[in-house]
Amino acid sequence: MFGVRSSGSRRIDLRMVLRLAVFVSGIGLPTSAPAQADRYELGRRLRAFEARWEQPADPDARRNAAQALDASVKDFFRFRFDEAARAMTRATRLLDGGASIPDPVRWADAQAIRPSRRLIERGTATIEATISPSYPVEVEAPDRAIARISVAIEGQEDARSPVEVAIEEGEQRIEVPTADLPEGDHHLILDVIASGQNIAQSRSVLSVVVRLADRLDVAQATLATWADTDPRVTTDLATARQSLQILTNLAGGGAPETDIDASALMTDLESLLSSRNDDAPHHGPDRTGSFRMTLVAPGGRLIPSRVFVPGTIAEGDPAPLVVALHGMGGSENLFFDGYGRGAVVEHCRERGWLLVSPRRGPIGSGPIREVVEAMASLYPVDRSRVFLVGHSSGAAQAIEATVRHPDRYAGVSALGGGGRIAEVPGLTQVPMFIGIGDLDFMLESAQNLRDELSRIGADRVEYRVYPDIEHLVIVQVALPDTFRFFDAVMSSNVGANER
Repeated sequence: MFGVRSSGSRRIDLRMVLRLAVFVSGIGLPTSAPAQADRYELGRRLRAFEARWEQPADPDARRNAAQALDASVKDFFRFRFDEAARAMTRATRLLDGGASIPDPVRWADAQAIRPSRRLIERGTATIEATISPSYPVEVEAPDRAIARISVAIEGQEDARSPVEVAIEEGEQRIEVPTADLPEGDHHLILDVIASGQNIAQSRSVLSVVVRLADRLDVAQATLATWADTDPRVTTDLATARQSLQILTNLAGGGAPETDIDASALMTDLESLLSSRNDDAPHHGPDRTGSFRMTLVAPGGRLIPSRVFVPGTIAEGDPAPLVVALHGMGGSENLFFDGYGRGAVVEHCRERGWLLVSPRRGPIGSGPIREVVEAMASLYPVDRSRVFLVGHSSGAAQAIEATVRHPDRYAGVSALGGGGRIAEVPGLTQVPMFIGIGDLDFMLESAQNLRDELSRIGADRVEYRVYPDIEHLVIVQVALPDTFRFFDAVMSSNVGANER
């Protein structure tokens, strides 16, 4: 999610980043609820910030918000997740203008609702939830503050309001009625009301599945039979295992890293399992849209990923492929749920391009080549039009992969970071876009990358500094320019040779 180093006044302690690397290496696996709950709440608040950033705001308000977001990034690196959430929430409010935030709003913004389970069986009478601050609140609660807990039913406009309680200090446990909720992926909503006004709101996904326990048992048995009768580990099998693990974890009360539409995921899992005897794999040109996959690389490596497949892919013509590489502290979810609330997906949808965001480790060149090979085994990938877009340490990874094999990539976008360049044949012909904010602690790294590319005589480099932009929102801000740059590469027929 974030970068790895800088210098001068913007230096981030390398020892701190290495500790973060150890932490990040376990992302996506079931872990203790408290750590994941912190990550979930940070992600929820990031999406709220991104949604507000898309709306009009005064330039001074944007500058103030960017500075607050910069503080959130630095708190994240220090594992101060509560302070990171506080700063991120402040950044969202600052976009509304004004340098100060009223005390009642500051208090209300800290409140969060945490359901004991985010996936339940249809007919479950109630679920327990807690309401408590996500970070310490220095101001007093407003008089007669009320929590209204409602559920927005999937596909319906009106929300149901089963619970309304006075908010107490500390952690408050409540029972949320759920017996009449239909199957689907709904939204659990917390509205904080003071003096008759709704001053803060948070939303999270609450999924309901008919016969949940029975369907999980059937899926488990089917997977066991599949493994016994066919020893090959395919993308279909690995994806089914990943989906079952996610669903089982959610049903058992595990805290997710991000919102998961578990009802839809259950339907997808059952469709995959029912097609296992078909001649063609479940994942292929006939299955389009956005979904989770565990790619199996040619050497057998399992790579949890998020994938977008355009509806036009079934027409048979090879399509460009974008490989999106998240920064340190993120996962395969970040380009699909964050970075402008998954804006990269919409850019690819508009163009009819394939998109994959693999989970990458904190150190090393990562599985880029393997990801491309795995995607090409399932979809008609235009090998001469493979683009890389990376953020922070993902940008460094994209540069490293291009230095190793410049003939494989049609263009690269490095956002919020840089990378090391070597004089290798063909590198100077690879188009590169470098986007960096002038508040970004990785500014020097991006400048160095630009200078090194100029030194070796790179033919096509676009370097852009964005005023009043820090390390995180750079992706949301620079993606339109990234795809404009990729479009120019496509139209001018500049890139890798046919392979």
